[in-house]
Amino acid sequence: MEEKKILTFEEIMAGFAETMKGFARIEKQQEENAKGFAELKELQKRNEEERKRNEEERKRNEEERKRNEEKNEEERKRNEEKNEEERKRNEEKSAKEWADLRESIKEMSKEIGGIGDSNGKFSETYFYNSLLNSMHFGGKDFDEIDKGLKRSKKLPNGDKLKGEYDVVMYNGNTIALIEVKYKVKKNHIVNLTTKQVKVFKELFPQYAKFDFYLGLAGLSFEDGIEKEALEQGIGILKPKGENVEIIDDNLKIY
Repeated sequence: MEEKKILTFEEIMAGFAETMKGFARIEKQQEENAKGFAELKELQKRNEEERKRNEEERKRNEEERKRNEEKNEEERKRNEEKNEEERKRNEEKSAKEWADLRESIKEMSKEIGGIGDSNGKFSETYFYNSLLNSMHFGGKDFDEIDKGLKRSKKLPNGDKLKGEYDVVMYNGNTIALIEVKYKVKKNHIVNLTTKQVKVFKELFPQYAKFDFYLGLAGLSFEDGIEKEALEQGIGILKPKGENVEIIDDNLKIY
C-alpha cells in the first residue's frame, strides 16, 4: 500500500497561486472573447446599417430610374406629337406648293399655248396673204385659194376622219397644199407627205385624181430641214426681208 504524500503549506499556497493564475487566464480570455463578441456585434450592426443604406440607395436609384424613364417617355411622346404635327404641316405645305406649282404650270401652259396659237395664226395669215397676191406656186397659176380649210367625214365603222389645211390653192387639175408652221421641224415633212395628202384625197374625193404640189412655210426652220424638204420635192416658203421667198423648183407630184 502506497503511502500518501502530505503537502506542505508552501506547496499548497503554490498550487493555489497556480490555480488563481489559471482563473485569471480564463477571465482574461473571457474578457477578450466578450470584447471580440462586442466587436463582431458592432461589425454586424455596421454591416446591417450599410446594407440598409445600400438598399435605400438602390431604392432611390430605382425611383430615379423610373422617374427618368417616365420623363423620357413623356419627352418621346411630346417629340412624336411635335414631329407628327411638323410632318402634317410640311405635307400640307408641300401639297399647297404642288397645287400652286400645278396651277402656275397650267396658267403658263395657257399663256404659252396662247402665244403658240397667236404665232401660228400670224404665220398662216402672213404666208396666205403673200400667196393670195401671187396665186402662183410650183410654176403654176391657181384660180382659187382657201385658208384654214377644215373637213370631217364619218367613216363606215363610226370613226371620224378629220383634216385641217392651212393654205390650199386650186386650178383645173392641180392642188397646192401649203403647211404653215412658226418653226418647221422634221415631223412636219413626214406628216405632210404621208398623212395630209392621203386624208385630203379621202375628204375631197373630187380632187383625188389631181396633181398635188406640197409646200412648207415657216418663219424659221430647224437645221437641215429646208434641204431635206427640197430633196423630197417639197417647196419652201420663208421670210426674206419684207417679202416671202418661195423656193419651188423641181417640185414632186404627190
